[in-house]
Amino acid sequence: MSRYPWLSEEVLQSEVAASCLKLREPKKGNIEKLAKYLRQHGNKLLEKLLTDGKIKEPRQISLVDARVLATAEVLSAAVATDEWPLALVADELSEVHENGGVLNSLDLLNLMELGGNLDKGQRVETVRSWCQNGELLPRNWREHYLNLFNEAPPDGQSSDIQST
Repeated sequence: MSRYPWLSEEVLQSEVAASCLKLREPKKGNIEKLAKYLRQHGNKLLEKLLTDGKIKEPRQISLVDARVLATAEVLSAAVATDEWPLALVADELSEVHENGGVLNSLDLLNLMELGGNLDKGQRVETVRSWCQNGELLPRNWREHYLNLFNEAPPDGQSSDIQST
């Protein structure tokens, strides 16, 4: 919390608590069992990628990420993340793809635009600001942007754009 001290503010904590799902058994137990499985096997999958030389740095699925993925599967929901390890584990080891799949930030912008909550100019400016501020964007984000919006990503981006 020291990196984000405002997260410990009482007002924010009470808002978060009020927004959390209140789950009962057997769903709670199913989520915990599935999270344990997804984390264990997901980390083995990521370790194999490292051993095989397909990734350069070790990556792991956190317990929080595993719980998010397990919750989405148990509750038949989609997951929104730009973290490629979580998306990989979701695709390889879970059934979340049957419930709307794994969405990234560009997918969410697309849904917001389709729903009328965002116009093209706002979308373009949002992506441009992500790039200019050095936000970590999903792998192959330019190609994904082109596929979603049928246009090239915004120009005028900084030269040091990063991908997750």
